[in-house]
Amino acid sequence: MAFTFADYALLIPRLHQHFAVVPNECDADNLVPIAEFLQLPEEEVHKHVPFVWAVSSGSVLHRVVISRALVQACRDRLNFWHTLQEMAGVRNKYIEQAIARTRDEVEDMTAERIA
Repeated sequence: MAFTFADYALLIPRLHQHFAVVPNECDADNLVPIAEFLQLPEEEVHKHVPFVWAVSSGSVLHRVVISRALVQACRDRLNFWHTLQEMAGVRNKYIEQAIARTRDEVEDMTAERIA
């Protein structure tokens, strides 16, 4: 289970206005966890409503939908996280491409030596 900025924001009282509890009777097919929502293609976003799980004071699990402003904040923080990973060499597409090119070159050299 992913931990997103929305999960963190749920712990901050001044950000509670960005959340609304979904009644337990509501079984909407368009509700998706925020981590999945952030991975959706742009053309699919309008078809879904992001939520996080929250536990009430009575220890009852609820789905809580998220405001658009908070969704955008989640997207910004996820993009920043990806930038940090790239800068550190983790999940860096340029490094992955260089590794793939080097691997191909080594395989070609090995094939030439064998032939």
